[in-house]
Amino acid sequence: MAILKSLIVRGGRKQIGGMVLYNRNGETVARELAPQVGNPRTEAQMEQRVKLANLVAFYRANKAWMKGAFENKKQRESDYNAFVSENIGNT
Repeated sequence: MAILKSLIVRGGRKQIGGMVLYNRNGETVARELAPQVGNPRTEAQMEQRVKLANLVAFYRANKAWMKGAFENKKQRESDYNAFVSENIGNT
């Protein structure tokens, strides 16, 4: 990662070669482009995606009566996050 002070690239948000320019806290920063990311579609990954999709569908259908159901959740945690944390291992 590099912080760029040049007026030419200030405020830039582009990809140049193997680098990405973006703004962070008012500074233009460059970092190396991430390696090629693939979608492995392994058996375990697909199973995890189905679990999460089922949890999301269940929560959406029942969120009206779940509001405030998680008394022991973290201070800044939403009811949705508490629900997923509690149930991801039980699906």
